[in-house]
This record gives sequence, C-alpha cells and structure tokens, in this order.
Amino acid sequence: MVILLSPTKTFTKNNIQTKNMPFFINEANTLIKEIEEWDVPNFEKEFKISNKLAITTKDYFANITNTNMAVYTYGGTAFKYLDPLNLEQDKLSRIYIMSGLYGILNALDGISPYRLDITNTTFTNLYNYWKEPVSNYLLNLNKPILNLASNEYTKHLDLNKLNIITVDFIEYKNGKATSQSMMLKKMRGLM
Repeated sequence: MVILLSPTKTFTKNNIQTKNMPFFINEANTLIKEIEEWDVPNFEKEFKISNKLAITTKDYFANITNTNMAVYTYGGTAFKYLDPLNLEQDKLSRIYIMSGLYGILNALDGISPYRLDITNTTFTNLYNYWKEPVSNYLLNLNKPILNLASNEYTKHLDLNKLNIITVDFIEYKNGKATSQSMMLKKMRGLM
C-alpha cells in the first residue's frame, strides 16, 4: 500500500542526508530555473507573502541541493504527528508526498526547503503540469493508495485511473460534523 500526504510550508532543522533524487527532478529543475531568477519583490507579489518571507523564499531557491530526506525535512503538523524519527525507513518508504515543486516524492527522496503551492499559477498551471505525470507514476506503482493528502493536492490526480481510497476525518462538536484544519493535519500524521 502507498500512503499519500501533502507537503508543508514549514521545515525542520533535521539534516538527514540522502542520495535518492526525486523521480521528477528534471521537471522540478525546469520550475526552479524559472523561479530562481526572481527578485524579492517578485516573490512578494507572486506568492503574496511578506518581505521577510520573500527573502527566505528567494534564499531557498538560490540554494537547492536536494540532499535532505523529505520525510525528515517537512516540519508541519502532519509530519510532527507522523514522528518519522521514531519509524523505520522501510515503513517510511511507503509514504509519498505530493508537491507543487517536485510533483511527487517518496518520503526518502532528497529535497531542499522551498515554497511553491500546487495552487500557484504565476508561471504555469501546476495542476495541469503535474496531473498526468503524477497520476501515471502512481498507476505504475501498481499498489492500492491510501490518500491522506489535502483536497488541493488530491485535485491534481486523475482519480479515475487510480486504485485510491481517500480518508476524511470528521469531528462531531455540538451535534455537527466539522473538519477543523489543525485536527485534520494531526489525524493525517497519526494515521
């Protein structure tokens, strides 16, 4: 079974190295080349972020090495609750992370910190850019897929092609079903 997760915008300080390159590294490099030429005001405008975050993001793209193992590098809530430092790598290898920059990553692939949401349409429609290659990649794994990724990342998959089960987490509060964002992220990591 393959488990799908979404990426995060935050990163850890873990520096666990790998030589595994993302499957779609050439396609990612095409995006990186386009973005790394931007100046700080471009990042502010195109990503709708603060000056401070734009400086950090520009630095990310200027220093891409793809040597940090993905599952240990992402630092968002789902990854904190996944707690990869306490799981064996053979179990982690079943996790795949969808990405606006890399398309899809095995948890053990190398990445560098970056910021590029799948919803960003600044220079290309990333949904269109990744839909066919990522869907075909998952299809070729020939394994059932447990989808724990967010809706924004699931949208770029061709669900008709895939043997996929999408899990939604619902919490009942005061008799009403809700899906609060932070609870969803925790549950995705725990599952």
